[in-house]
Formats: sequence, C-alpha cells, structure tokens
Amino acid sequence: MIDYYDTPEPIKVCITLRPCEDETKPKCVLTINNVIQFDNKLEESKTFVKYVNLLDPISIDIKLHSKSYNASPESGLFIDMLDIDDFKIVHQWTHLATYINDKNYNEPTTHLGFNGVWSITMDKPFYQWQHVVTDQGWLLQP
Repeated sequence: MIDYYDTPEPIKVCITLRPCEDETKPKCVLTINNVIQFDNKLEESKTFVKYVNLLDPISIDIKLHSKSYNASPESGLFIDMLDIDDFKIVHQWTHLATYINDKNYNEPTTHLGFNGVWSITMDKPFYQWQHVVTDQGWLLQP
C-alpha cells in the first residue's frame, strides 16, 4: 500500500534573530523541540533552519540572558521571522507566544529587551494546530 501525503515531510522551521543596534551584543539561547540550536552572543542577524517530523508537536524557546540593564539598557534582540512550512507565525500569530521576563512585560512582542524567555508551543502536530488557530476546524487524527 502506498501512502500519499498532501503535506511535505519533514516540516521546515525557519527563524531569523537580529541583535538590537547597540554595542553590547545579546546573549541568547534558541531551542527548538528541546534541542539547542544556538547558545552564544548574537553578533549579527542570523537565520536558523530546523526540520521536524510531520507528526511532532513544535516548541520554540528564545532565551535572552546576562543582560546588564545599567551597562546596556538598549540591548536585546528582535525576532524578524518565524515561519513553519512557509506559514508566518511572526507577526500574524505573535499573540500566541508568551514572554516571561524579569520586568513582567507580558504584551505580545517580537522584541526581547529583558532577560527572559519568549516561547511558542504547538501542543499537537503543526498542521492540526494550524487548522485550529486559523478556524478551519479539526484535522482527523490517524
């Protein structure tokens, strides 16, 4: 028996991070599905690509840390792009992310200016999650 899929496997997760225009470069950690993709100072705009299994849930965490507010109040980073299989999460679905930080700023944002973690979690396979958030109904599960 041959299985035919309407969606490609695996799923492409693409994210671009950019440091703020400040002489102090932010220290950050990018994690996709509990696997560290980057853990260093972000010197320049950088795009990360990760492929995940079609049926895996997706979680993305971006942690900004070690920021000294006295030394560099303007430092931080921007999430310029987050696409999953060409479905734009940033800026259309940014409100579904959380940003837990040391200044208790909790508005939807793609600017990480405080020490903390920005995260978005798809608690089910991506296309099932997408159909729910776009009000297309449920996809049947195998």
